[in-house]
Amino acid sequence: KGDQWEVINSKGENITGKKYLDVVLDERGVCCQKDRIFVKIADYEYIMINSAGEQIGKETFEGAKLFTNGEYAAIMRNDLWGFVDINGKTFVEPKYEGANSYSLGLAAVSENGLWGYIDTKGNVIVEMKYKECLNFASTGNAYAKGELYWDVVKLYKYNY
Repeated sequence: KGDQWEVINSKGENITGKKYLDVVLDERGVCCQKDRIFVKIADYEYIMINSAGEQIGKETFEGAKLFTNGEYAAIMRNDLWGFVDINGKTFVEPKYEGANSYSLGLAAVSENGLWGYIDTKGNVIVEMKYKECLNFASTGNAYAKGELYWDVVKLYKYNY
C-alpha cells in the first residue's frame, strides 16, 4: 500500500499487523519460501520473519535473497555475501562479492568478478569462470553465462 509493504492472506488482510519498507522478491515475484520472508525495516536493514510476522533470529542484513530448494539463503553484510539457515543462524560468514541462495546443495558465488558454484563445505565444485550463474532447478540444471553464450551446467550426481 502506497510505498510500504504488508504481508497479507488470500483475503487481502494484513496478517502480521505491520508494514515494511520493502520485501525481497525472487525473479518470479515470490516473497515467501520455507515460511521465511526477508523484509526491510530501515535503510540497509533487513530482517527475516515468518508468515506470522515473527522475527527469526536476531541478525540484520544489508540485503538478502530468498531460500530456494536448498537449506541456506544468501545474505549481505558489510557489502559481502554469506549464508544463513532457516533459523537465522549464520552458516557461512559473508566473504563473497556476490551469491545466490543454495539449491540442490550448491550455491552460485562470485570472487574476483567471476562466478562458479560451491558446496555446503565451501569447496568449489564448478570453477569460477562465468560472468553470471543462476540457481539449480529441481531437474539438476542451471544456467551459467560464459564469454558469449549461456551454458547449461548439469548435475549428474548429487553426492559429489
